[in-house]
Amino acid sequence: MIAAQRSRSPARRADLHAAGIRFLGIYQYLVSGQNGASQAQAFHRLVGPIQQGKVFVADFEEGDKPMLTDWYNEMHTLYGPGITDYLWTYTGVDFGEERDGLPVQWIADYDAPEPDTSHVLWQFTDAYDVPGVGITDCNQYDGTMAQLATHGW
Repeated sequence: MIAAQRSRSPARRADLHAAGIRFLGIYQYLVSGQNGASQAQAFHRLVGPIQQGKVFVADFEEGDKPMLTDWYNEMHTLYGPGITDYLWTYTGVDFGEERDGLPVQWIADYDAPEPDTSHVLWQFTDAYDVPGVGITDCNQYDGTMAQLATHGW
């Protein structure tokens, strides 16, 4: 089971772990014009400590690179230097390329084929029809579940 979670509910995360989730991306949409460090502090208050199988994702779709850098630096202060591999960036392929080669683990690009920009996950649509769920984003990972799970804490 793989999930990206907008809700930062501890009970919901506990339910996902009890159900056997192996990888969980918890993301925060970074808001242009707001201090990146302050946004990281608010995220930390909401989600608490990182657990097995999780990554924290900066959803970077607006603003400038210093805001993202401030977010990362504050996350290191809050969680310690061991958090580095578990801090991801999600952004659109064009936006990421405009930001000086920003490393992006999760990239959105709705044009086929899969972009050759370095990434772990590729969001290829925001209009995938999932029976029983409805229309949603959809992502592709080129590997096994066991391999993806190695990316989490």
